[in-house]
This record gives sequence, structure tokens and C-alpha cells, in this order.
Amino acid sequence: MNKRQFCVTLLCLISLITQAQRVRISGTVAGQPADWSKLTMRVWETAYTAGIQQHVPYRVINSTITDGRFSFTIDDVKDIVFFSIGYKKPDSDNFFPFVELYPAEPSDDLQVDLGRIHSDTFKVEDLIAPLIRYYTTQVSWAGKGVAKLRVLNAFEREAFRRDSIRRTQPAILVGPNNAISVSEATLPEYESRMKTMLASVDAVSQGLNRKMADLLRAIAMGRNLSIYYGMLTGNLSVLKYYSPSTYEKDREKMKALYEKIDKGPAIAESIGALVPDFLQMTMAKANLLRALLQDEPAVYGQIKKNYSGLLRDKLICNYFLENGRNLPNIKELLDDALGFVKTASCLDLLNNTVRTSTPGMPAYAFALPDANGKVIRLADLKGKVVFIDFWYTGCGACSKFYLTVLHEVEKTFAGREDIVFLTISIDSTKEQWLKSLKEGRYTSTDAPNVINLYTDGQAAEHEIIKWYKIRGYPQQILIGKDGKIIRATSLQLPVDPLISIIKGALGTAG
Repeated sequence: MNKRQFCVTLLCLISLITQAQRVRISGTVAGQPADWSKLTMRVWETAYTAGIQQHVPYRVINSTITDGRFSFTIDDVKDIVFFSIGYKKPDSDNFFPFVELYPAEPSDDLQVDLGRIHSDTFKVEDLIAPLIRYYTTQVSWAGKGVAKLRVLNAFEREAFRRDSIRRTQPAILVGPNNAISVSEATLPEYESRMKTMLASVDAVSQGLNRKMADLLRAIAMGRNLSIYYGMLTGNLSVLKYYSPSTYEKDREKMKALYEKIDKGPAIAESIGALVPDFLQMTMAKANLLRALLQDEPAVYGQIKKNYSGLLRDKLICNYFLENGRNLPNIKELLDDALGFVKTASCLDLLNNTVRTSTPGMPAYAFALPDANGKVIRLADLKGKVVFIDFWYTGCGACSKFYLTVLHEVEKTFAGREDIVFLTISIDSTKEQWLKSLKEGRYTSTDAPNVINLYTDGQAAEHEIIKWYKIRGYPQQILIGKDGKIIRATSLQLPVDPLISIIKGALGTAG
């Protein structure tokens, strides 16, 4: 082989290696609104539960829609990754996934038909403005690596079929007189659906590697058991609240029902740790066991005791990311977790939680514009207690908190120069924000101790929102005179308790 032939051969080998680490997904879509110019793909190299997945680092890949066609390439794929394809609304964190948390493997070359895009406009109780939801009802796949995605399509068709049947039946209101009987009556449905899904995996298992087949089984188990476990936990709460005198007897019946559940095939922890649905199921199981068994430790203790390795580390991260803002002993638990968690990505997430939620940690050094365009920095407020309220136009809960609580609290501290009430809006446009300021439903504009800021058109993509991992609104943070966090959880309180907490931060008597 001469030098030229060697170089050509080497380039071909490099090309083959590169292709083996790449995933291509091309497709078609129809019926999208005229102002849509692109679709967005989010790619995760490690998966958590769906509720917090958007707050875990991910890659963003955009594809222009040309004549109804689009194409994505995921480079440097070393193992299974999870991806979502959807529409990302400009100047907003709203993402409408048409394909959500699907797995892909190195060298997959897939084609997807998203079908026709539909939209609904509907009203949500806590939102003043109506919401628009975009969705598709028919997704089909082809190409290299398609078997696993067709199985997931089969899962979704089965779930849709059963949900359609359920919607035609009268709704059942669960109360203390029927909580147990409803739990017993619905168990066969969940077990049947799980068996159907597992059978669809077995039907194509020869076209899958062992790891992917087990991953799909973990998805089937997770999607069904997490819902059923959650229902049992909710029904136990009904019994405990409405029938305390017979609760111990009822709990024994529910415990017997739990022991009858077909919990599916054994799944290795190393596989379960990769699957969002399996993680969700395991968290739901821990919550259920906490309610069922008197001697069972709290969820954190169960995770620490019953699991190991990557699965334990991911469950611990899920626990903090889902519950951290409501844990009064978060610092104690985080210090403990950081002593045994070994997975690097989990340690990063936990350290971020420590950084953003724990009393005594430095607050985010923001620099945001006010209504006149003047940039206000946290450093400008040193020596003052700072109470921050995050909100957005259309958030009914935000308006309610201001009108019924915060406005009264502001008046209590009027005239004091050592405290400032700071509001930060995530409205996507300045015009919308200024209009809402004038309406007076979310904040004050004439109080001397109130400063109104907004995220300068970056909406929920602004770094301050990501730093504090804010997922729901309104959200409040209390910062001390030294610029350190006093409290970042549980501040949506009635007037008097909130006044007491702020007086404590100021160092004044209650």
C-alpha cells in the first residue's frame, strides 16, 4: 500500500468512526402555523424524571423547516441519548414537544413523519391569559434503528386507546367509602396495559440489543406503575383525612393490595437509572411505601438505604430538584448527600442546589433593567434586606399573592430604608410588562420601597431564572443585608407570618 492509498484508507476509517458516533433524524411535518420557521431538538446524555428534565443540561439543535421538511444531526453520540423534537416559542421558555424523551443510539439514521400539527386554546384556573397548546396525533418512524421507536409508538397507541375508552365512561369521584374498591378495580387495567406493552417489546426483541430491550421494558413498567402507585398514595391520603378512625385498618387492606401488584420483570439498576419513567416509578413507589409502612423511613432515607450506584445518585438528585424548595432541612440533607453521591453529573446538580437554595450562600449577582431602562444590580442594594418576587403576566397565582399578601406586607415596612421589595417579571416583551405594571395587579409602582425589574426579553431563559431553577410562579427569595440567601423556600405565606420572617431578617422584634 503506497502513501496515498494509506491516507485514503485512514480517512475512510475516520469517516466510519465519525458516522458511528452520529445520529441523523430527518422528517416531515404539515399544518404548522405560517410563522413557524424552525423546529427544535433537545438532547440529553443523562435522563431524569420528565418533570425536571428541562432543568438538566441539554444540547439544543435547530432545524429550518423547508417545504415541510427538517433534519437534525446529533454529533458525538457515545451511548444512548434521549431527545425531544418540538416547537420552541420565540422569546419564551415554552416548548411544545411532538416527540418527547425518545432514545437514540450511535449510528441511528431515522426518518419521522410528525403528521399534521393541531392547536387548542384553553383556560387554566391559575392563569389569567388563555394558553395555546400545539400537538400532533400521528407520528410514524422508519430507517436504521427504528424498532425501538415503533415499540414506543405502540406504547402510546395503547395508552391512547385505553384513555379514549375511559373518557367515554362516567367519572368516579374517589371518597372514603370507595377509595379501596376503586384501587382494587383499577389494578387489572394497569396490569393488562403493562403486559400488552411488554409483549410488544418481546415481539421485536430479536431486532434489539439486550440493553435497549431492557430499557424499553423499564419504560413499560415505569409508565404504568408510576401512575398506579401515585393513585394509591392519593387514595391513602383520602382515607387518612376523611376516615381517621378506620385508617389503620384501611391501610392494611391497601398494603395487601400493593403486595398483589404484578411489578413486572426484574430490571437491573444500571438500566433503570437510564430511564425517566423508571425513575418516576421508583420515586412514586418510595412515596407509597412511606404512606403504607409505619416503619419505613422518609423518601430520602429509602433512596439512601434501598438503592446504590447511578440509580441511587439519580434518585437523590430527583428528590432535591423536585422537593428542594419545600424542605426545611435542605442544608442538612444536602450535606449528607454530598458525602455519598459519586456520579459527577449528579454532584454538579447537587452543588448547584446548594449554591442556589441554601441559606448563607451568596445570592445571584443580577443586573436587570427597571421601567426607565436603568440597570439595577444586587450590589446596589447591599446593606438592605431584599425580598424578591418572580412573576409574569397572566399568572393568576402571582396576582393573588400580590393583591392579598405582598401589597399589605409592603405597606407594613413603608418608610424603612433598610428593606426593598424587588419584583422580577419574565414577560417576553417590555411592552407587555409595562402594561401590566400600569394595571397594578401584580406589583406596586408608586411605593418607595418597591423596585420593578424584568428579564430584558430573555423571559425564563435569563440566567437568574436558571440559577435559582425556578419552575413555578410566583416564587420568592429573601436576601440578607450581606447579599446572602436567608430563605429561598416556602415564602408564599399569609401576611402575618411573612411579616414576622422579614422582621427577623431585619433584626427587629416580632
